[in-house]
Amino acid sequence: MAKLAILIVDDDESVRSSLRFLLEPTYEVIEAIDGLSAVNALTEWNVHLILSDYNMPFADGADLMQTMTELNVQVPVVWLSGAEEKELKAKAWRLGVFECLQKPFSPAHLLETVQKAISARAIPEKMKRLRDQIAR
Repeated sequence: MAKLAILIVDDDESVRSSLRFLLEPTYEVIEAIDGLSAVNALTEWNVHLILSDYNMPFADGADLMQTMTELNVQVPVVWLSGAEEKELKAKAWRLGVFECLQKPFSPAHLLETVQKAISARAIPEKMKRLRDQIAR
């Protein structure tokens, strides 16, 4: 069975490496250094979840969400941020971000959030398959 793919978007290589180490036993891990390279990765891979830093050069987490909306890409996004800002969390919810985790976070909390986000994505996909079966 093929592994589900998670796209990690962060300009900090050490963060990407740590997340890869944590996730790779269970998931296919794809990496991008900013929002622009993340959009390119989304055209090449069937991504099931995006873990994205918010503050990045060239295109930040909000830019990535805006581009995904314009391209009608419907993949859950979890923002990872070093700042505890109410405004950032409010912005995340307005843009449709699944969850906003403050760095540092525990591996267990991240893995739990990943599971919840992937499960949330699966519900609409299952509903679509059921509707398609009924329509036949």
